Amino acid sequence: MKLLAHRISIALILGAAFVGSLYIIFRGMGPAGWWGDLTLCLYDNRWAVILAAVVLFGLALVHLTTGVRSSGGEQILSFPNDSGAVSISTRGIADFLSKLQAEFASVVSMRPRIIPNKNVIDVVVDVRVKAGPDIRDVCELMQEQVRKNMTEGLGITDVGSVTVNVTEIVSERKSG
Repeated sequence: MKLLAHRISIALILGAAFVGSLYIIFRGMGPAGWWGDLTLCLYDNRWAVILAAVVLFGLALVHLTTGVRSSGGEQILSFPNDSGAVSISTRGIADFLSKLQAEFASVVSMRPRIIPNKNVIDVVVDVRVKAGPDIRDVCELMQEQVRKNMTEGLGITDVGSVTVNVTEIVSERKSG
């Protein structure tokens, strides 16, 4: 769908640029010349112009509808209980876990992802950290804190693996 939206936007941009260029170039020529011939041709072929307008409008409409992002990719985890069920979005869990960044001075940014599996919930955390000798220790402590916050803070006991990926090591000057 993204490929279709990309191709439609390219076609719309190129079409608008072509028509705009024709207008700018040939408008100065007055009624005589190509611009006059083009306007007479378009006037004589009204149905072709109407069809082209409908096609361009349809392409613009498809582009607008395919370019809009929906929240359909968000997953909801449901935990049944005696009174019904408690549902938590994976985005909500990730937002809750991202607040852990404040507990780690050497973590520049943190992006947790929740991956629900059949019986467990895995967590992958992408972090950017400041350079230092304790990166491994910080990551291991973060794994423990993520697991602790999932169980104690959210009541989710079915936590599978907690993976911390260091995506970038930032020097002290760059992080400040």
